[in-house]
Amino acid sequence: MTKIHGPGHGARSDKDRVGYKRPPKAHQFQKGISGNPRGRKKRTSDFAAILQGELTETVDLKVGDKRKSVPIVKALVMRLLREAVLGPRTLLIPTLQFIERHAIGASDCEPDLSLLDDEEFDALERLLKKAHGNNL
Repeated sequence: MTKIHGPGHGARSDKDRVGYKRPPKAHQFQKGISGNPRGRKKRTSDFAAILQGELTETVDLKVGDKRKSVPIVKALVMRLLREAVLGPRTLLIPTLQFIERHAIGASDCEPDLSLLDDEEFDALERLLKKAHGNNL
């Protein structure tokens, strides 16, 4: 088979040739446009990110006669306070130190006690009274 090159036979320059490793111009990567527009997949989360995600999940608790859905981190705080108030006295001082160091002492603003419901507020009040020897 012979190739005919001439004015009427669609002669192409080396630049316009199509074939192996030479896709048509319309199908080549465009300048300034990524070949992977969504980018590389994100890394798997580290421990802190996984923990943060898990602590925001909710769990159903029985509070009094009602069932309540609360974030896991809140359930942990409620249990910590309950154990400190009702449990052995040896838990009280470390709990108060933990609260002071991580919850209240870590921020420059006052804690927003309006976020607590009546039962939680009463538990906190009993805890503080117990720690200060009923001098509140």
